[in-house]
This record gives sequence, structure tokens and C-alpha cells, in this order.
Amino acid sequence: MNMPSLSQRKTWIDFTRVLATFLVVMAHVVLYPQVMGAGPVWSRTLYYTLTRIGVPLFFFISGYLLLSKVEDWGVFFKKRVLKVLIPFLVWSIVYMAVLNHEYPDGLTFQAVIATFEKILRGPRAAHLWFFYVLIGLYLFTPVLRVFTAHASQRDLLYFCVLWFIVNPVFALITHFTSINIGFEFEFITGYIGYYVAGLYFGRIDLTRKRLAVFGAAFIFTFIFTFLAIYIGQHQPKYDKFFEDYLGFNVAIMSISAFMLLRKVQLPEKTLPFVLPLSSATLGIYLVHILALEYFNNVLAVYVPFMRLGSSIFIMPLTSIIVFLACFVFVFALQKIPILKYIVP
Repeated sequence: MNMPSLSQRKTWIDFTRVLATFLVVMAHVVLYPQVMGAGPVWSRTLYYTLTRIGVPLFFFISGYLLLSKVEDWGVFFKKRVLKVLIPFLVWSIVYMAVLNHEYPDGLTFQAVIATFEKILRGPRAAHLWFFYVLIGLYLFTPVLRVFTAHASQRDLLYFCVLWFIVNPVFALITHFTSINIGFEFEFITGYIGYYVAGLYFGRIDLTRKRLAVFGAAFIFTFIFTFLAIYIGQHQPKYDKFFEDYLGFNVAIMSISAFMLLRKVQLPEKTLPFVLPLSSATLGIYLVHILALEYFNNVLAVYVPFMRLGSSIFIMPLTSIIVFLACFVFVFALQKIPILKYIVP
């Protein structure tokens, strides 16, 4: 492979993309008790807390890379159809067939019509929710580009602060008090804040003082999130508020992690290993649930250690095995002329 040099590529983006994908895999390991070990509970909570930054990192990277580009919106959408829409549709059907067994009579005309109706209604596998958000953001990207092309850093900061108040702060207020906020802010709710914040925080100079502040913020919010989840799990009714991707603690932790990851400088000799992983991350995200289903049903039977060993070691071990197995599968598909389009 002809690898670009470090001077030609921001390798922290590739590293962040790989890390975010690995964290998503680890987040879903906790859904499969046969391959996540036997405890202690705090170890599973510790790893799960770290995984909360995975999805926000995806949106940060997307915003940083896409909102600063200047290209015709027709070109933009053509790329998104090939890289996102086609894989999303194909793998939605795969999960409907393999996991949900929704084609007992085969792929008839009626089944095809029903398939698209079901896909329109919502994700056919839990992790595919991400594409429903991402496609919505992509549709709005040409409009956002008009704003970001003329926006100063101060303008972007205003947008991010407004989003943070309307989403994490308002959610905190309404969740823990009797105050209900009736103003309409739908235009700035959801993951659009992470998307725009990726551009804003991606442009900030990384001074030592700022890195120290973001480092302290990450440590504090990580500890807070871990304790909130751990204590909450031992209550009669578990409240998932503090593990929400749009929660104030996860938002601060994710922003801080993004800023710290920008400082990552990969040695050039690691590029032949990191760049193929980076180029396979979308495919890994799409297929990893199938891999987890397989390992949960097969590997745990023949390797009891995966079920009975300490979660301190088993959770990261399972995540690494699944991540690498998915990479090999995706890497192979990317070499096949037609199938490469479903794992771009």
C-alpha cells in the first residue's frame, strides 16, 4: 500500500475513528453475558463508562471533516449514497433476515414492500439507530455549510453553547425538578450539537493550559459518570439518565476526550496498521452485532473462560477479538468488486 506521510494526513482522526468503533463494540459486549465475564460488577461499569464517548466521537469527526469542505451538494449526496445509504439499506435487510427471521416465505414482492416500510419506521437492529441520525444530519449538511462557511469561531461557540443549554442543561433541569420548559427548540436539539462542535473544537489551538483543563474535565466527568452509573445500578429502579449520550456529563466527557485525542501523533511506521483499520470502521460498526451473536452462542460454549473469567480481562479481550474478527471479515469484503460497496 502507498501510505500517505504524516505531513499529508491528520492521523489523530484515524486513531479517533478506530477508538470510537472499538468503544462501540465494547459497549455492546455488556449485552451478551456469555462473553463478558463473571464480574466484578464495577469492572463492567468502568469499561461501560468509557464507552459513552464512542458515539459522540463519531459525530465530532464527521462535523470536523464535512462542515469545512467546499463542494457541490450533488457531489456530497452522491458520496453519501455510496458510503452510507447503500450499506445501511443492505445491512438492515441482513439483520431482518438473519436475526429477526422476517422472510419465512422468501423475498417476495410483498416482503420487499414491507421491508422498506419497516426500515422507514425505525432501525431493524438496535445499533442501526446511528444511521437514522447520521442521514438526517447529512440531509441538513448543505444548509449547515452555508452557516459554517461564514461563521467565526465566536459564532460557532454561540451555537454550541446554545445547544448545550437546550439539550444537556434543560434535560438536567426537567429530569430532577418539577420545572417544565415550554419554549420550542426543536431546531437545535439532538446530535447536531456534536456535529457542529466537531468543527469548533477541531479549530481550537491546543495550548498546554487548555489541554490541562480538558484533561481535568475528562477525569472529573469520567469519575462522576462511573459513580452515577454504578450507584444507580444498585438502586431498586435504575435511572439511565447519566449514561445518555446527550447528558451533560457525557457531553463534557466527550468534548474533553475529543480535544485530548487531537494531540495524538502516530509514528509513521504504524500507518500500515492503523489506516486499514480506519478505512474499515464503518463496516465493523455494521457487522459487529452479528459477530457478537456468534461469539455469544458458540465461543462461550467451547471456551468457558469467556463466561466465567474475570470481567476485568474478559470484556476488553472479547472486544478485541470481535473487533479484529470483524476487521478481517470487512477487509476481505472490501476486496470483492460488488460486495465492497456494502462495507465502504
